[in-house]
Amino acid sequence: MKEVRKTRFKDLLTIFLLMCISGNPCVTQVSSFADYIYLMMFGWLIVAYGKHLKFAVCKRIALWTSFLMMVFVIQTYTLQSPFQLTSINYLVKVTVAIFTAYIFGDRFPYLYLKVITYLAAFSLGCFALNFIGVELPALVDLE
Repeated sequence: MKEVRKTRFKDLLTIFLLMCISGNPCVTQVSSFADYIYLMMFGWLIVAYGKHLKFAVCKRIALWTSFLMMVFVIQTYTLQSPFQLTSINYLVKVTVAIFTAYIFGDRFPYLYLKVITYLAAFSLGCFALNFIGVELPALVDLE
């Protein structure tokens, strides 16, 4: 029988942070620390879950990251592409997502769905308030 682990707030927070850095313009474009947000998320994973990672997993992720880095380096020199920082950003983003998926394993889809459910309930509540005429201020101006 499968062991069922208790859902901790730390797990839900990690999935929420992954969702925030995966394309939320309020976090990735507007904030003053947007250039470092993926490295901060990577640091959070190491601090919060470092003892759960096995060397074989880190080795496998490092292998794939090295392969992608080699592809980007070859692409940069072959195509004279000026997108080195974009490639590094992509590598860090993919590495963070892979580490998160490896940390949670089979529980990842369950935790992801749980966070989406909480966000949807919060969004519907805010929509209901807005619908009845309560003006909610914008947290971030995206213009």
